[in-house]
Amino acid sequence: MKKFQLNTATLANKKRNLSRIAKQTREDDLLILDDFKNLIRPHKPDEFSQLKENIRANGVRDALVVWDDSERKVLIDGHHRWKALNELRQEGHDIDYRVEIMAFPTAEEAKDWMIDNQLGRRNLTDPERKYLIGLYYRREKQRHGGDRKSSGQTDHSVQTDSKSATQKTSGQTDHLKTADEIARREGMGEKTVRRAAEYSKGIDILAQKRPEIRDRILSGEIKLRQADIQDIGKGKIAPEQILTQIDKQEKNETPETSQNTPENTVQQLRMPVKEDFFAQDLSPKEIDKLNRAHDKIESAVRQLQKTGLTKTQIRWILTHSIPKK
Repeated sequence: MKKFQLNTATLANKKRNLSRIAKQTREDDLLILDDFKNLIRPHKPDEFSQLKENIRANGVRDALVVWDDSERKVLIDGHHRWKALNELRQEGHDIDYRVEIMAFPTAEEAKDWMIDNQLGRRNLTDPERKYLIGLYYRREKQRHGGDRKSSGQTDHSVQTDSKSATQKTSGQTDHLKTADEIARREGMGEKTVRRAAEYSKGIDILAQKRPEIRDRILSGEIKLRQADIQDIGKGKIAPEQILTQIDKQEKNETPETSQNTPENTVQQLRMPVKEDFFAQDLSPKEIDKLNRAHDKIESAVRQLQKTGLTKTQIRWILTHSIPKK
């Protein structure tokens, strides 16, 4: 998997303001901040046990990376290694390690580096990859003025101030350029990047209700439909609805969504097209074509449901509507 790259201008900025110093000495006063740590998925127990055993037997191969903002040294890469080192130290194993210092003007730029660094890893799950791409896009969009649509500010008036009109158009163009840049580098469609942003926002909204839910979704422990998470991000579904569904599924109860409603019928009869195209060798045009076809089929299913047909009957129609040649 290729390494995700930042916008060229942004990257050039970072290089001018960044210094990296490899240190052979230890730094035992490293600071762990939650908003940084939350960008890293926790290891599963067996993964962490394996890492800890590898460090005990072979030492620490890669240096811990620290952001030095002059007043404190904040860990930005190597959280799992740092935890393993501390546990081993308590068990009587004092293992040497290296620290690399990085300097960023702001905490937000340090977080940008963390996201970029995470996207370069080979062991990301599909949900993690989608989440990080969406998060990066949202952060870039926020730097260009945020999402005017989501702010609730709908402007239907004629713009008389040419300067304001230019600024508004420029902001919208910046959003498009950001999505296009990410899409081009990741080999996906611009709309796929925007869907990833809705997906990451939906996960963050769920995490506001239950902080642990983010890690459980990104690790694959909890499996939810991407469309449902996107709808949370778009404000179409209340997060409580999905959380209740998760609770009932974990208690082996029948969730409310099993009722025979048009929306639930559509969910159960969706075409078996994989929603996550990141791992497939498809061009952006092919992905957009599949998504358009999916929307048409979904609309047709809704219309069929209104006629009173059962799920079995609609499934039969969909199965037998595909031409043999």
